[in-house]
Formats: sequence, C-alpha cells, structure tokens
Amino acid sequence: MPDLIDFLIIDDKPSDIGHLRAIIHMVAGYDVTVREATTAADAIETVAKQQPHLVFTDHLSPTDTAFSTMLKLRGIGYLGPIVVVTGLGDPVKRQQLLAAGAVAVVFKDDLDAALLAQTLAKVRESLASPTRH
Repeated sequence: MPDLIDFLIIDDKPSDIGHLRAIIHMVAGYDVTVREATTAADAIETVAKQQPHLVFTDHLSPTDTAFSTMLKLRGIGYLGPIVVVTGLGDPVKRQQLLAAGAVAVVFKDDLDAALLAQTLAKVRESLASPTRH
C-alpha cells in the first residue's frame, strides 16, 4: 500500500483550502504534495495529469456538488479514496455521500489535526481492505 503523500483539495474557497492544507502539513509533514482545484473542471484536469493518493472535495456550487464531483472523478478513472469536507451538517447527506463512495465525510467546523489523523487512518484502512470501492 503506497503512503499517502499526494493530496488534492477541491474547494472554491481559498481560505478553506489554506486551512486544510495547514492541517495536512501538521499531520502528514511538509514533504507531502498538496495540490488544489477551485472548480470540478480544474479537478478533472489535475487528476487526468497525475492521480493523487487522496482527494478532499467540498460542494463547489449548486451544480458541482460533492456527489457530481465524485462521479466526474470516477468517470475519468480515478479509483483512489475521496473524503468530503463540507460545511453541511446534515446526517442524511452524510450517509448519502458515504453510500456514493466517499471514504469519510468531515464537517469543516470540526476539522482539526486529530480529526484529520483519524480520517487518514480510515483512508489507509479502506486502501488495505479487499472490498475497497
């Protein structure tokens, strides 16, 4: 199983990207690659060039939801784990995102180093599982 050293953050808010980037560096160190995309189209282009080990995505707009972004990523052959980082605290949406293939759904208001470390452990566990999506 490869180490998680290449991350893609998909979010339309630069402040949220910066916050997640800082937490990733706190937990995973500064030797990791953290790329960013502010639109689903940018994300598709980025992933088509080089697939990251892990994608973090948010709802980008009413039309580019986390659901549609996940479908677009899968549609171009991305098989890696996807974590949804969202400001929406709806437990029904959380379950729907997990059923659609997200490895985890993290609420932005709860995001800190401890939660990211737990999430990365869950991602590693999913990568080691033979029933992985």
